[in-house]
Amino acid sequence: MTEQSTQNATLHSGFEAPMVFHHINFTSGSCCDHLREDVREEEQSHFAGLISYALAHNGRTDLKHLGSDSVLHFVRHGHAFVADLHLKSVQPGTARPVVRMGGSLNPTDGALVWSNMMEEPTSVSPNVPVVAPSKPWIAAVADISALHPGDLPRLRDTAKLMIWAEDLECRLAWGFVRWLEMGASSRKVRLASRSAGTSLASP
Repeated sequence: MTEQSTQNATLHSGFEAPMVFHHINFTSGSCCDHLREDVREEEQSHFAGLISYALAHNGRTDLKHLGSDSVLHFVRHGHAFVADLHLKSVQPGTARPVVRMGGSLNPTDGALVWSNMMEEPTSVSPNVPVVAPSKPWIAAVADISALHPGDLPRLRDTAKLMIWAEDLECRLAWGFVRWLEMGASSRKVRLASRSAGTSLASP
């Protein structure tokens, strides 16, 4: 752990940032640990700015600066969040939610978000526990049934979509931690940061 990370972990009273998220793929049931040091400091700040932008615009932001024609809808629940990834459809003027991402830093806020993630039982692996973990976690679940049939050939397969979404999800989660660390009084929307410093290959 770097000195900067140590400082971030105890930045202000009442909030202790995690250094590890337990990562769960609701679609496959697989899980692993994701370290904060896996995401560069500048990427964490970039995604904190993206979250600020989204919350200032009814929770929505496009992801064109990440090389994707998708749209993200972000909702905060205390020290937890839910974010829906909408992919542009072949139907003009529509963007359909196909991946739900969520994360939590504490069990109280996490219980609500976990329940929200479990709303589509046909998309959730039976290996996923009904009750949320007590430790900090992040998760994603895909719902391909939300897509128009004409969109399916463009995606090719669910696995490719989930790999892309999980990469986005991890960066978003650590961006959320950074956003919380920044504190409400010092949060700023940096529009310029939306066009620099990071990229993701679109599914």
